[in-house]
Amino acid sequence: MIPVDVVRRLRELITAIDRRVPQRHRSGESVIADDAARLRAKAVQQIEDLGRRQQG
Repeated sequence: MIPVDVVRRLRELITAIDRRVPQRHRSGESVIADDAARLRAKAVQQIEDLGRRQQG
């Protein structure tokens, strides 16, 4: 997969995570929300890393 495709898929993942509304009243939902936040942060970091690699 070329970096442009990876970035596109990472952005789609971020969009999906951002659309999700945590249901805090459900059992285990806080763990899911925390995992989603970590996954989002990793996706953002990967996009930044790929951008740096392409620049230099």
